[in-house]
Amino acid sequence: MIHRIASTINGDRFQGKSIRSNDEICILEAMRLIISSHPSSGRQDILAKKLHTITPMHMTRRHLEEFQKATHCNLCKKWLGKDRVRDHDHLSGKYRQALHNKCNLQLKQRKMIPCIFHNLRNYDGHLIMQGLGKLQDHQVDVIPNNMEKYISFSIRRRKENPVTLQFVDSFQFLNTSLQKLVENLDHSKFSIMKSCMSSPHRDLLLKKGIYPY
Repeated sequence: MIHRIASTINGDRFQGKSIRSNDEICILEAMRLIISSHPSSGRQDILAKKLHTITPMHMTRRHLEEFQKATHCNLCKKWLGKDRVRDHDHLSGKYRQALHNKCNLQLKQRKMIPCIFHNLRNYDGHLIMQGLGKLQDHQVDVIPNNMEKYISFSIRRRKENPVTLQFVDSFQFLNTSLQKLVENLDHSKFSIMKSCMSSPHRDLLLKKGIYPY
């Protein structure tokens, strides 16, 4: 539970300036900061255009050999005969795999960005929903658990080719604290995190954080 916000944000830096001591006002101010950092209309248009772009496929000689030697569809795992097509990433243009034509048609570029919070419906979701009403020209869709808690909710702009932000609660699938989840998993399993973060930053993310109050 956040009792007060002890810092404001200026760009990407924290400033040691107290905002308010009243809990309710602190929550509203926190949501104002989040909403003010919401992507501008122009940047959202660029993102939507990018996600709807189909880049021509680029195949190397190695990719061509892999496609020709493939014996089974990588999606349904069934035998590949003459009904085979080249699946590629529509954003990068890179070849991915050999598929049946009908299997390839089932793969679609998702116009959705998942936003995963742990314990969203019991805490963060309440704060976020208070601020979503301030966003104009956006549609909010909710899957409720009851009148106060939501299984998930999404937000998107009311225009053609929107990009959807989908908010999901990871606690519904991993129902224990983040600290316990990290402790239960050996640090050698965090291979993706190791590849993109240095040791000091990685170590901080693999333990409970320090709250700003």
